[in-house]
Amino acid sequence: MKLKERFLKIAEDFSVELIFLFGSQKEKGYSLLKGEKIRDTDPLADLDVGVVFKKGAFPKKPYKNFGSLYFEFAEIFSPLKIDLVFLQETESVLQFEAIKGICVFKKSREALDDYIERVLKFAADWKVMRDRIDNEFLGLGARYDK
Repeated sequence: MKLKERFLKIAEDFSVELIFLFGSQKEKGYSLLKGEKIRDTDPLADLDVGVVFKKGAFPKKPYKNFGSLYFEFAEIFSPLKIDLVFLQETESVLQFEAIKGICVFKKSREALDDYIERVLKFAADWKVMRDRIDNEFLGLGARYDK
């Protein structure tokens, strides 16, 4: 089965809308998708694979889907070790890291644009809160802006 067909099957079977590669191994993961050989894999590093489910389709019992999805992605990205992340259940900082990575599957351009917009809004809100915490509780001021 070709890779595009495999991603489409995963998307259909698990109601997945977006798949991101991020973290230190994202380029190696992307190379594998392009059919390239990789070498020098770091035994302590892993490839972060972020999954976004369709609106209203996040599994009620995520653990039931996790194993099957993990197996699919572990097979696709072998020999890299993977860390599968259901992005909708993570904090906005990790979601922001994911959108800075590589989107390797999108159900539609609209789905990608909507998700990025949502993440950026939350990230902007979080920056205001982080600056307030730094200033009021830690006495650091807005040192991240410098």
